[in-house]
Amino acid sequence: MKQITVTQTKRGDITIRIPAPYIKHTVSIMENIEYGTRVTHTKTFSDAVHSEILAEDDAGSTPVHLMLDSVIESAINNGAEGVTISDDDT
Repeated sequence: MKQITVTQTKRGDITIRIPAPYIKHTVSIMENIEYGTRVTHTKTFSDAVHSEILAEDDAGSTPVHLMLDSVIESAINNGAEGVTISDDDT
């Protein structure tokens, strides 16, 4: 089973890869969906998941924006290097 991979370029770009078989497998083990739910067409379902990833809430945020907000905050709160906290409002 291919897993989610997260890679980073030398420049700092981050890529998250979610293989379609991983999405199908995840459906088969989820506990918070109706028992017996299964993926019958991986590409079609992957398209639907992709759409949900890009769906914006009322403020224009997507699930990816919200995830990034959370992990960026965690990185800063955990003392990440490469960022400065300043009392200055500029």
